[in-house]
Amino acid sequence: MKWVLRIFGGLLGLLVLILATAYVTSWFKLQKQFEPEADTFVASTGHDLDEALRVSRIMGCAGDCHGKDLGGNVLVDIPMVVRIAPPSLSKAAREMTDAEFERAVRQGIKTDGGSILIMPSQVYHPMTDDHLSMILELARSTPLVDHGYDGVGLKPVASIMLALGKVPLIADEVERKARITDPYADPETTGEYFAASCRACHGSDLRGKESEGAPDMRVLAAYDRDDFEVLMREGIGVGGRELDPMMKSNSLEHFQYFTDYELDALYEYLRKQ
Repeated sequence: MKWVLRIFGGLLGLLVLILATAYVTSWFKLQKQFEPEADTFVASTGHDLDEALRVSRIMGCAGDCHGKDLGGNVLVDIPMVVRIAPPSLSKAAREMTDAEFERAVRQGIKTDGGSILIMPSQVYHPMTDDHLSMILELARSTPLVDHGYDGVGLKPVASIMLALGKVPLIADEVERKARITDPYADPETTGEYFAASCRACHGSDLRGKESEGAPDMRVLAAYDRDDFEVLMREGIGVGGRELDPMMKSNSLEHFQYFTDYELDALYEYLRKQ
């Protein structure tokens, strides 16, 4: 019995040491400071708020991420792993300057200079000033709602993954490239611009992410234009095939708000990749 207790005590001590090391390493990683791009963003105003809401839905800001009322939402809460609860966007937009809001959305940088943990800034970085201004104006003009959610809570498993480099800092992931200034210049440009909605799950090269159950986008070779519309607006695969619940959710919450022109352009762009 003494040996059993010693072994158990040793294993327990090792577990405590691993968790403590992971916590300290994660804490130091989260202290990393990032130099933002020049703080020159000044949001335009006077936008059509209905169009601003449509853009916000397509980009994923309004809906399942920050909640339909922009007051925050719980996306994931797994005991011992992680809690992902995006905070109130209507509150954040009122508290941040235009430049701070831009840094958070397009660069993944918090107001204190650290990195946001969960935010698809690598996808949002190409977003035009006009669309970003629409989202900011919508968030500031909608009724202030705050459900009290506090972003990302790292529990033991997520802390270990961050310490091991399996969870990246978003600000490290952003590829700072020249932005498309006019997404409606021509269909090719429109398709490339809105393909950002696909890259969040299917990868920057659109070749899929097995870890997220997102297939290689070359599967669209089996889709004609009508099938693609059903996929994007209803989340139903070719031939009526049931897809991953995430695709269903994205279709109903976000993709159904694409215009026919945007869908046409996106379809043709993705088919060429």
